[in-house]
Amino acid sequence: MSKSILIINEDQEIINIWKEQFKQIEEFEVILENSFFKAQETYKKKNFDLLVLDEQSSESEIKKIFSKNANILLQSKIIILQNKNSQIKKSSKIENFAQNVFFIQKPFKLFDFFHNINSILKKPIDSSLQINENIMFLENEKTLKDKKGKDLIKLTDKETLILKQMITFKGKTITKNNLLKSVWGYRQDISTSTVETHIYRLRKKLYKVFPNKTIIFTSNKGYKFSGF
Repeated sequence: MSKSILIINEDQEIINIWKEQFKQIEEFEVILENSFFKAQETYKKKNFDLLVLDEQSSESEIKKIFSKNANILLQSKIIILQNKNSQIKKSSKIENFAQNVFFIQKPFKLFDFFHNINSILKKPIDSSLQINENIMFLENEKTLKDKKGKDLIKLTDKETLILKQMITFKGKTITKNNLLKSVWGYRQDISTSTVETHIYRLRKKLYKVFPNKTIIFTSNKGYKFSGF
């Protein structure tokens, strides 16, 4: 099965060159976009194994993508083509997911670039998140662990997905409808009361470990994760 790659570069001349080059490589399904707006719309319609971004296009746009669509970093690997002495690594949102983000310094030979893509695509996506110096969220194991590796909380499948969304969008309000879509999909038989029930159960588990802290806030618009 071919790997899907989304490449974003605002230089149309480079886009045209890459289109010709990637035609020769059958194991990749490649879509090239020349604007970040188009790329975000494309990403919503399809799950990509790899995103390739060029910081020269717009460093601010790259950071904006990660701040508004942080779930990308849990679903795809990212290659950022960067210049020497780049400051892009200092974005805290990128640092939090550094295990799935790869930096390739320009200039490079296309042969070496294709080799790097192959190597990166073979690496498994690491879905663990370092919450703070004491706590790690491991999505695959459905648990929160302390720095010694001891389980703090065991989670159900749905609780894991909810907490992943909360952590990813820390400090931002997530509506009940958005949680429904991201956790349950577009099922007609699921209502917002289902979200409320799962949030209640998740809160109870978190309270046992963090009894003196409100971790998930409720508002009229939805829920907000404050951190541990």
